[in-house]
Amino acid sequence: MALKVAHYGEPGSFSEEGARKCFEGERVKEYIPCGKMTRIVFDKVISGEADCGVVPVENSNAGIVNTTYDLLRDETVYVIREEILHIRQYLLANHGIGINQLKRVYSHPVAIQQCSRFLQEHRFQVIDGGDTASCANKVKNEKLDDAGAIGSRRSAEVYDLDVLASNIQNDENNFTRFFVISKETYKKRGNKTSIVFDLRNGLNSLYKCLGFFIRRNITIVKLESRPSRRPFDDTIYMDFLGYPHGVKEKDALHDLLFNCQNLKIIGNYMVAKLPISPNC
Repeated sequence: MALKVAHYGEPGSFSEEGARKCFEGERVKEYIPCGKMTRIVFDKVISGEADCGVVPVENSNAGIVNTTYDLLRDETVYVIREEILHIRQYLLANHGIGINQLKRVYSHPVAIQQCSRFLQEHRFQVIDGGDTASCANKVKNEKLDDAGAIGSRRSAEVYDLDVLASNIQNDENNFTRFFVISKETYKKRGNKTSIVFDLRNGLNSLYKCLGFFIRRNITIVKLESRPSRRPFDDTIYMDFLGYPHGVKEKDALHDLLFNCQNLKIIGNYMVAKLPISPNC
């Protein structure tokens, strides 16, 4: 069956590129862009309008995406897959425009920061134009002949722009991790599990909670703290290597259940392979 896949971001965005990578080689009937509202992706999955959703969860330089984490805690969806996209930034412009003709460059603030050395070297006027795909669209629709945009190679394809410079980011090792969410749990046994729980006795109790996994030699690969629903309390997100119904993992989760509040298994899925860059 061909899938309908909702994704964060506009056509040509890195999130659309991430969504296409998640389902590379699979039958997809439609990719549904949801703009800059992560909740819309969740709503389309929950309503059944989309079979799956793709949302960014973490960037290796910028950190976690708070909205995604909070929605995973609050909504009844499951993470069934993760994918890691190597982020490469490109300078885009209309056909026939040379780099020496550009005076202004539009892009998202994070992309601008990631390409600061290149921008300073060329002394462009830098303008925050929202997300990278919208900036590419602006350059195309307004037929700008003295301005370019920073974005993905996918944006160049979608908006019919030329690539004037490739890999202009400061750091070659820039990656974004995406989650694929669904109303149904993963059908196969995955080797990585994500959970969320509230601490019962403040941060002092975190040491005890971690011990349930450490003494069973379960590898914890991710730990994040977010504000709880209760004022000034903490919600903990944890990724560990293992299957939640395995013997030692099940025992650890059983002990955790009686020492925390609101324990929820967010998902079980296969570990994504990190795309290897030349400088890794």
